[in-house]
Amino acid sequence: QGMSDAYTWAAGIALGWDKWQDEEWEARHVA
Repeated sequence: QGMSDAYTWAAGIALGWDKWQDEEWEARHVA
């Protein structure tokens, strides 16, 4: 659960920082 919370927090930061880059990151890491 701790890892999941950290991931969610990091994802939130990424979204606020640069949304297009988050989409790019997701496209690379979901595969």
